[in-house]
Amino acid sequence: MVQYFILRLFVLVLLCSLTSCGKKVPDGMPLLRSCSIKILNDGEPVPDAVVQLTPIVKATKSMSIAGTTDKNGVAYITTTLANYTGKGVPEGTYKVVVRKTVVAEHTVSPAERAQMPLREQREYYAEYNKRVAEIPRIVPDVLTYSSQTPLEIEVADKGCERVVELKDYQDE
Repeated sequence: MVQYFILRLFVLVLLCSLTSCGKKVPDGMPLLRSCSIKILNDGEPVPDAVVQLTPIVKATKSMSIAGTTDKNGVAYITTTLANYTGKGVPEGTYKVVVRKTVVAEHTVSPAERAQMPLREQREYYAEYNKRVAEIPRIVPDVLTYSSQTPLEIEVADKGCERVVELKDYQDE
């Protein structure tokens, strides 16, 4: 009895793999190459930064190509097309944009903020936004827009690995 169950389970798994159970790669999804980008600030890893790649030559399909840095400052770039996300990047040359959200500590809990009258909420958020504006940005402005970033990478058949030191772009 157990052997029959194991045989049926094996056949089911085999059929599922042959018929592409799960997410199907959409038509037009190019071959993806491994790509990782390490973001450093004065030699230290920058966690939680969003790294976005924009193709120099526009693709015929609209794809999102991005990753978020881990605690070691490394972003493993993925490509999304039609609700399918694959690991890696299509071959080509890309502009690289780096963004890191700046957040200040809230002095009032979300529940307390929700109970505030509208006028008091506006005053609170005006003060909060002032505190956020005072926090130094570690990502130079020049790297935050694809139209102005000087940072480019080439993804070839062997993929890409790149280390970016933010200090190198401070004066651009």
